[in-house]
Amino acid sequence: MNCRAGYPLGCTDHNFVTIGWRGWASSSLCKYPGGLGVMTAAYGAHGLEKRVNSDAGKLKAWNSAANIQLIHAVALLAISQSPALMARTSRFAAPLLLAGTVLFSGSIYALILDTNKTFSRTFKLGPMTPLGGLTLICGWFALAL
Repeated sequence: MNCRAGYPLGCTDHNFVTIGWRGWASSSLCKYPGGLGVMTAAYGAHGLEKRVNSDAGKLKAWNSAANIQLIHAVALLAISQSPALMARTSRFAAPLLLAGTVLFSGSIYALILDTNKTFSRTFKLGPMTPLGGLTLICGWFALAL
């Protein structure tokens, strides 16, 4: 079966997937954001309230970060499992979505958990959140191209 002509989902000839980051994306690394997203959402729902003294703003920010992480984990998984998307967008979209998720959600988690602000000041995490958001936007535009 020649998989280049139409990229059927049941294709077993994977020679065409040597482009871009396909080998890396199909590995378990692409699946970590989903599992970690569920864990962070569960922590936000059941354990974070005591740590942030019921600060509604911090709880809402944590929930938003977990939601963004879960949405983009599904997008990364879909991209990694679709030969047509991988062939078309492998160079930019998925790496941008992964980096954006790490920067956006990761910086929010770190800013909320760093109660004495030593980590936040050392690594300048404040600008990482909008930079992550911009990276996510670029990833979605790259996917649309």
